[in-house]
Amino acid sequence: MSNTPIPVKFNGTAKEFFGIWIVNILLSIMTIGIYSAWAKVRTKKYFYQNTYIADRNFNYHATGGQILKGRLIVIGFFVVYSIMLTVLPPVGAIMILIAAFLFPYLILLSIRFNAAYSSWANVRFGFDGTAGQAYKNYLLYPIGVALTIYLFSPSYGVRTLGLW
Repeated sequence: MSNTPIPVKFNGTAKEFFGIWIVNILLSIMTIGIYSAWAKVRTKKYFYQNTYIADRNFNYHATGGQILKGRLIVIGFFVVYSIMLTVLPPVGAIMILIAAFLFPYLILLSIRFNAAYSSWANVRFGFDGTAGQAYKNYLLYPIGVALTIYLFSPSYGVRTLGLW
């Protein structure tokens, strides 16, 4: 491999982005947040299309409708959760445990979505992480850290044990 540096450039300007940002804010307010899904797409497209590596730019291919659909699913879950918590508190408690257990998988799906709808030089990205890896990183390791009372944390444990 060559050690030649690859140029990375951003061609956007604050003035251009401010125009996009202010329109996104105003339309999101006027639509009570519904437009925010399209605002996210516009913002990502702006940053992706103005970022160049080796004179080739990135692109974002998702649509506001796809983002809105995902958000509606999450909102629907929280509406059902709120109703269950009020009507049947034990069911609400079970639902929050289920949501906590599903959280690593949902993060995995989010990363896959963003990768699949991003490209550089007309080459789409992918993400090969597995659910098992997500569960280890977002559930198992944090529980392990909590159970060891952060003894292996460089900022706490090493000093506490007098090893540093």
